[in-house]
Amino acid sequence: MSLSQPQNSLTRKLLISMGVKIAIVIILATFMSYFYLMSVLKSQTLAQLEKYTLERGQRESYLFTLAQDNHLLLKKELYRHLKKQTEQTSQAQFEQLFVKWTDGTIRNRPKDQAPSDFDTTQFPSVFIGPQVNMNADIQHRVVTFYTLLRHYGPAWRNRFVDTYLLAPENIVVNYWPGEPWALNAKADLNIQKEEYFYVSDKKHNPERKQVWTGLYFDHVVKHWMVSLETPVDDAQGQHIATIGHDIILHELMDRTLHDGLEGTYNLIFRADGRLIAHPNKMAEIQEQGGQFNLLNGNDQHLIRLFSLVKNSQSNQVIIENPIDQEYLAVTQIKGPNWYFVTVYPKSLLSNQAFKTASFIFLFGLLLLLIELVVLFWVLRQHVAKPLNELISATQHIAAFSRQAKSDEQKPFQTLPVERTDELGQLANAFNSMAEQLKISFDRLDSQNMAFQKIIEDIVQVAHHLADGHLHITLQAEYQGDLIQIKTALEAALSDVRFVIEDIVQVSQGLAGGNLQILPTAEYRGDFKQIKHALETALSELGLVIKDIINVSQGLAEGDLCTIPQSDYQGDFAQIKKALEVALFNQRVVIEDIVQVSQGL
Repeated sequence: MSLSQPQNSLTRKLLISMGVKIAIVIILATFMSYFYLMSVLKSQTLAQLEKYTLERGQRESYLFTLAQDNHLLLKKELYRHLKKQTEQTSQAQFEQLFVKWTDGTIRNRPKDQAPSDFDTTQFPSVFIGPQVNMNADIQHRVVTFYTLLRHYGPAWRNRFVDTYLLAPENIVVNYWPGEPWALNAKADLNIQKEEYFYVSDKKHNPERKQVWTGLYFDHVVKHWMVSLETPVDDAQGQHIATIGHDIILHELMDRTLHDGLEGTYNLIFRADGRLIAHPNKMAEIQEQGGQFNLLNGNDQHLIRLFSLVKNSQSNQVIIENPIDQEYLAVTQIKGPNWYFVTVYPKSLLSNQAFKTASFIFLFGLLLLLIELVVLFWVLRQHVAKPLNELISATQHIAAFSRQAKSDEQKPFQTLPVERTDELGQLANAFNSMAEQLKISFDRLDSQNMAFQKIIEDIVQVAHHLADGHLHITLQAEYQGDLIQIKTALEAALSDVRFVIEDIVQVSQGLAGGNLQILPTAEYRGDFKQIKHALETALSELGLVIKDIINVSQGLAEGDLCTIPQSDYQGDFAQIKKALEVALFNQRVVIEDIVQVSQGL
C-alpha cells in the first residue's frame, strides 16, 4: 500500500522551527557580540592608543629635551670661557679669523669667498652686520662663540642640524655642517626682527628662560624649522648672547602626517592655537609663514578639538569628542610644550566590531546550515523513518491489510523494537496494540462467520416457510446469547405448526360436515386473531346451515312463508338472496298451480 505524502512534513516543520529559532539565537548572539566587541575593542583600543600616544610624545620630545640640556651645558661653558679668555687674546684671534667683506659685513676669511668653498664641518660661519660698532667686548664674545662652537658643534651634529650663538648687536655664529648659513645670509639681515632672536630678548622673555619659537620658514636654507633659544645675560643683567639650536621639522612633520595608526591622523599645535602640522592645513600654514592660528579660522572641528584639549584635565590622555564621533589622544611634546594629538574616529571601532560580528554571523549561518543538514539526517533516519513505518503499519491496520491477516505470526506490519528510546517504547506499544487488534479481528471474524451461518439458517427457515414446509430443523450452531435466537426461532416454528395443524384440523372437520369442531391449539400473540376468526367463521357457518335447514324443513312441511332468519355476511348474503328468490319463485308457482286448479 503506497503512502500518501502529508501536506505538512514533520521534518520540514521541525527544520524550519529549529532553523528560525537558531537563526534568532545567532542574530541575538551577533548583536550581543557586536556590543561586547565594541566594549572590549573600545577598552583595548583606547588603552593602546593612550600607550601609543604617550610613547610617541616621549619619542618626539627626546630631541627637544636634549636641546634644552645642551643649552644648559653650553651656557655654563660660555660663562666660563668669557671669564677665562682676555680681550687682547680675543682681538688677535678675531683679526686672524674674520675680515670685512665687500658688502660691509664681517665674515670668515678669506674675504668674499664662495660659500661652497667654506669647510662647514671644521669651522662655524660668522655674520656681523655692517651697522655693528666693533669693540673689544664684541670681538671677545665673537671669538668665544667661535671657539665653543668649534668644540661643541661637531659633538652635537648627530642630533642637531646646527648650533649657534647670537648677539643682540646683530651677530650670528653658526655651526651647520653642509650649510654655511652666515656666509649665505644677506647683508641687510637684522636678527632683531627674526623670531629666533627676539623671543630671547628682555621684552619678549622677561623671565629669561629657555623658549621655543613657533614654526617659521628659514629663507636662507629654505626649510621649515623651529628653534630653541636660551638667553644669556652678564652679571649686570645685560643681554650678551642667545644660544640656539635649529630643528628642521620636515622629519617631524613627515612623521606626524604619514606615520600614524591606520585610519587615524595626527596634528600638532601650540597652546596659543598656532598650528604646527595638520594633514589638511599644510598649504595654509605655508601661506601664512607658519603663523596660522586655528582659532582664527573657520574650521569648527579644529576649534572644538582645541577647546576639548585645552579644557581637559592635566593628566587626561583620551578625550571623547561626541559631536564629531571621535576620540582624541593627547600628549605634550616636552620642550616647546606642543600638543601632539592623534584623532581616532569611532567608526574604526564600529567597523572593526562590525567585521568581527559579521564573521561571527556568517560563521553562525554556516554552523546553522551544517546543523540543519545534520538535524535533517537525524530526523530522517531516527524520527521520520520510524514515523513512516508507524504510519504504514497504522494504515495497514486501518485498511485490514490482507497480508497482515494472512500472517499468523505477524498479523500486522511490526515496528523494530531494538531502540531503547521513546520511539522504541512506541514501537513496543504499537506491536502490542497490533497483537491485541489481531486477536480482536480474529474474534470478530469468528463472530462474523457465526452470524453469517445464523443468517443463512434464518434465510433457509424463511425460504422453507415460504415454500410451505413447517418441519424445519435449524442447522447452524448457536452459542452464547445466540441460543436465544435459536430458541425463539424454534418456538415460532412450533407455534406456527400448531396453528396451521389446528387450522387443517378445523378445515378437515368442516369438510367432513362436522360443524361442532373447534380450534384446540394455544394461540398466542397475533395468532389469537386467527383463532377468533376461525371461531367466528365456524359460528356464522353453523347459523347459516341451521337457517338453511329450517327453510328446507319448512318447505318440506309445505310452509312457504318461512324465511332466512340469520345475519348473512360477505358471500353468505348471496345464499340468503338465493334462498329468498327460491322461496318466492316456489310460492308463485304453487299459487299459479292453485289458481289453475281452481279454474279447472
